[in-house]
Amino acid sequence: MVKVVNFKAFLKLVREEAEKAKISFVNGKVIFVPTPYFTKMQNAVIKYGNLNQLYDFAVQNFKGANVKALSERILKSKQPILNYKWALNVVGANALSHGKVVLEDKDPFLNMLYAANVPNANVREHEKLVLLSKEPLACFNFAFKVKGAHIPSHVRVIVEGTDEVAKNLLKENHEFLVKKFTESITPYKQRDKLRDALQSSTEFEFI
Repeated sequence: MVKVVNFKAFLKLVREEAEKAKISFVNGKVIFVPTPYFTKMQNAVIKYGNLNQLYDFAVQNFKGANVKALSERILKSKQPILNYKWALNVVGANALSHGKVVLEDKDPFLNMLYAANVPNANVREHEKLVLLSKEPLACFNFAFKVKGAHIPSHVRVIVEGTDEVAKNLLKENHEFLVKKFTESITPYKQRDKLRDALQSSTEFEFI
């Protein structure tokens, strides 16, 4: 067995081999077929690499990489931050599978980040966890950053809490949150009327 001392140098060799992947079309989709040598190097990383090396390999997004096989040990590790980074940066990552690891960790801030930044994340499940945590700053950030957030529920947590920082952020961003909320609801004809009513108030009276 060849011992790999310099992993960065190894990745350069892998990249050279990845560029030799052949393009194939399957059901109208472009598929990269890797060379046998690339597959051999990838399998070595899957079998012998540590978790950081697995991530460093996968995040290169090599043509023909087997993301599902590479991710198995990452999922089994149950490391929430590593799974978040993987879902965020590895093309083809299964957002729902890695999201479950993050949900199990129950960190409201990490769940907020996951919902805000990872494409195809299960926003509703991460939102439930953040709301149940009653963490005002996590709720504010969820309302502010996450597309599809149920803003009234997050505002309620902040208003009923004692965190003055979150309350001040709520006041400072009142106009933005009102606009975001009214643009997310139907029927469309009621938006302007509701927005005007909310903008003229000092409280979020739609709670």
